[in-house]
Amino acid sequence: MSVSKDYLSEIGVVFSGKNKYYNFDTWKESKNGKLFVCGLPGSGISSLGNVISNKYNTEYVNLSTMAKKLFIDRYGNKTYDALLKNSDGNKLEHIDNLYNLVEKYIIGYNKKCVMAGSIVSKLGNSILTNNNGVIIIQTSAVSSIMGNMRNRRNKLELNFNDITRKDINKFESICKSIYGKPESLSI
Repeated sequence: MSVSKDYLSEIGVVFSGKNKYYNFDTWKESKNGKLFVCGLPGSGISSLGNVISNKYNTEYVNLSTMAKKLFIDRYGNKTYDALLKNSDGNKLEHIDNLYNLVEKYIIGYNKKCVMAGSIVSKLGNSILTNNNGVIIIQTSAVSSIMGNMRNRRNKLELNFNDITRKDINKFESICKSIYGKPESLSI
């Protein structure tokens, strides 16, 4: 019996894989490294980020919350509302501005910390340095959708629903090219 490639790719919609850890041990030993936790929206990024932050006694930064704060501080509530509702037709411009603000914030942050958010997958290799590590949560699309529904009930406002498995896979390729193969860890 042969298994089609399409079937195998659809398995990722239902079944979750093991999380991927890149440069984690180096981050643990660093004095001011950042550990980025990312995955599909609703996949447990914040929960895992908090657990690791507490375990290693480091600061925790929720990048979705920080992105909202940075954007409102720079462009105001009216433009933020336009971003959420896409009411002014400039959503792509607003999203680019948001990504730029978050990237600058990350680069300028000089304390050891855990930074969690699906937005990490959109920022690329400028944030990945020798002292930084990455955890990519390998959740299924079904789990992500259920997490998103739970988050909406809890009224989390800014959700990066435009982040897809393709974005996560692209970011994982960047991590592999910088750090090599993922480490086998269990936290």
